[in-house]
Amino acid sequence: MLLAASDVERKRLRHVLDLLPAPTGSAIVALLISFENFNTTLMLVGSDPPLTITMYDRMREDSTPVINAVSLFLMLGLISVMAQRDRTAEKSP
Repeated sequence: MLLAASDVERKRLRHVLDLLPAPTGSAIVALLISFENFNTTLMLVGSDPPLTITMYDRMREDSTPVINAVSLFLMLGLISVMAQRDRTAEKSP
């Protein structure tokens, strides 16, 4: 542990180390589940495919800047939601 750390820093480090396996394991499970759902969706696609299949088909055929822009907005939106959640979690006791 950190010898010169404050009480808050020690608690934060202890909680991060205790909780680190949970997000790592859930990320791995989510990745595996997303692959399974992607294949199922790809096989069952009808006349109006969902966004993930449309993006995959367009990236495979002809990649346009629109797909990159949509992907960027999705990533930025996810990052902003996660940052906001972290900020609200820090404010609550």
